[in-house]
Amino acid sequence: MGFLNNHYFIVFISAALLLVFSAIGTVRQAGTIDAQSYMSKKQTDWLRGIAIVLIMYAHFYEKTGITYSSGIISQVLSFGFIGVAIFLLLSGYAIMASKITKQHYLKSFIPKRVLKLYVPFLISFIVSILILLCSGNEVSLNDFLGIPIMSLPGTTNWYLKVQLALYIVFYFMALLIKGNKKLILSLFGICFIYMIIGYLCGISNFWYESCYMFPLGMAIALYKKELYNIITKKFVISLCISLVSLALFYGAYFMFGGVGFEILFILGIILLMLCICTKLYGNSRVLLYCGRLSLEIYLAHTVILNFVYAYLPYNNSILGYVLFMLLSLILAIVINKIGKIIIKYCFSVL
Repeated sequence: MGFLNNHYFIVFISAALLLVFSAIGTVRQAGTIDAQSYMSKKQTDWLRGIAIVLIMYAHFYEKTGITYSSGIISQVLSFGFIGVAIFLLLSGYAIMASKITKQHYLKSFIPKRVLKLYVPFLISFIVSILILLCSGNEVSLNDFLGIPIMSLPGTTNWYLKVQLALYIVFYFMALLIKGNKKLILSLFGICFIYMIIGYLCGISNFWYESCYMFPLGMAIALYKKELYNIITKKFVISLCISLVSLALFYGAYFMFGGVGFEILFILGIILLMLCICTKLYGNSRVLLYCGRLSLEIYLAHTVILNFVYAYLPYNNSILGYVLFMLLSLILAIVINKIGKIIIKYCFSVL
């Protein structure tokens, strides 16, 4: 049974499992997408499902050590940054879409966004503390001091920090700037300055390399119909441009690395994604469900990897992978159910 621990076997089987489960419930609906249904909630939930699977996949293989080896397998398994880029893009898209359609959106923005972020986080934090205490580990004051910036004990948890910061920046900029176009340009400017500062200060590139996806998502929401019309009228050309760009940027990223090529590679992925969404709803039941629970799954898989994974039997085999995915999903469902009750109560009081 030693082959169960073979890294390449684990990669092959786990990828096959993801493809099978992603296909479950998929129904062909070609030719039914129009400018109105393009980038609908259903499609964006599907994309979130893809994003969270990419992140879980990358983080699991960091634990096995495969991503620290060399070669194309290492590169592919570290594609979690693409998932984060999609998350940030869709966050900006959802915010601008709501701002356009809801007249008094900004009045309830902070309480709604803060509750929807912090309630699942706080539940995850409590679970993490309980696991640490039950396993005989110490809990320090610093663990609790990290709550305002959404830090789980012993983890970087950087994505939620960046997401929270972007929400806050958007809110105050939206109060100051009334025009949506000017607002988007201003946020692009702020993100660009942040990226330059991060690069010059030698901060790890994952902190800043995808932040521009947030205003890009806002721009896509503002010009959704125009974008849809351009892609559908010249679909073959648009698809070819996206595929060629993706191949070139990935080739440069694979050979040379670096933040610049990684950013271009991400843009190639997003362009291909936008083309695919004009033809495919993406109605896999598994991915749609994961997309709706994406925040909870993100938190849950972090808890499992950092506080439970070491105690799992077969934690470096395909069985460990299956256990990791199942436990993450179960914990995510629990966080979601409890979170909904708390959020509903908070909204009724406010």
